[in-house]
Amino acid sequence: MQRAEILLLLPDGWPRALGRGICMALGVPPVDVTDAQDPWPVLTQRLLDPGCAMLVDLEILSGQGLTVTRLAGQLPAEARSRIVLTRHRQGPVWPSDRTWVRSLGFADLLPDLTSSTVLSDDWQTISLLTDLLSLPPTDMPTVTRTLNQWPAANSHDDHRAVIRALCGLGAEALAQDMTGQVKAPTRQHQLKSYPKSLLGREVVDWLTRRHGLSRPQALQAGRALGSLGFLHHVVHEHALEDQDLFYRSDCVSAALSTSPDKILRLLSPPYGVKVTDRLYLGRSHPNCWVGSEAVDLLQVRCRISREDAEVQLNRLWRYGLIRHVVDQHPVKDDHLYYRFQG
Repeated sequence: MQRAEILLLLPDGWPRALGRGICMALGVPPVDVTDAQDPWPVLTQRLLDPGCAMLVDLEILSGQGLTVTRLAGQLPAEARSRIVLTRHRQGPVWPSDRTWVRSLGFADLLPDLTSSTVLSDDWQTISLLTDLLSLPPTDMPTVTRTLNQWPAANSHDDHRAVIRALCGLGAEALAQDMTGQVKAPTRQHQLKSYPKSLLGREVVDWLTRRHGLSRPQALQAGRALGSLGFLHHVVHEHALEDQDLFYRSDCVSAALSTSPDKILRLLSPPYGVKVTDRLYLGRSHPNCWVGSEAVDLLQVRCRISREDAEVQLNRLWRYGLIRHVVDQHPVKDDHLYYRFQG
């Protein structure tokens, strides 16, 4: 068996640098394959060696035109089992997301690889890689010291790192805390009702009280949540503002407990949404379906609100499993056209 190695398919900047730091802390050579052209046929063969593991971020997969499900379909089970997926900038990682990814045969899906999370997640990342590579027991003090001294360890150029630096929590934990604490009643604007709406000003108020932040810092943390997909304007027109604008949390019980593959199965033919060719402004859009009809279906079959159904659809959108026909919109409860991506 060749010497152990960890392949890195991670975004440029601090995520890739931290990946290298983790490898060095474990005493395993990092192999950066991010810039390789069409790497998967070669990488598959390397992953079949028991001395190899791989860290792959979903942002890189998206840039290669791949989704989690497409990659799972391309790789043999043994290769999939040696891949740890991460999601630095793509969106939330709920327990149901991790269960789904593991059901596809991957080792796991982790939110990020900041030194804080690696050192505060019960050594989950370190333990995963140690087990995959059959390494001897890890000297945790050495790992801690190496990562704390690593040049990229305290970088704050990422939304998740900003949230942890300002609030001392991971993005998922902050979103869940906010959802349980900030009032979200039905609100009215120009004779239209917006159920489950948070006021931007009240989100900022709560962050200042709960975490002792200045209002500019609270706004920065709230916008970081929005950029990651934990919070959105009710009609997707504004980033978070310290004003009386309406927002919704994407941290809903249906998302926490229902895996993306279940939602996709409910939507898919032959018993899901109506997929057909459609015409708009003289342009044909083949094999597509209507966003509001998908919301109708999920509302009935999952017994959830329209707002929560829209959240579930946007989970699939962030994973690249569905897309707007001309890539202009996230999924909206409106007469807009979308397609399955596989």
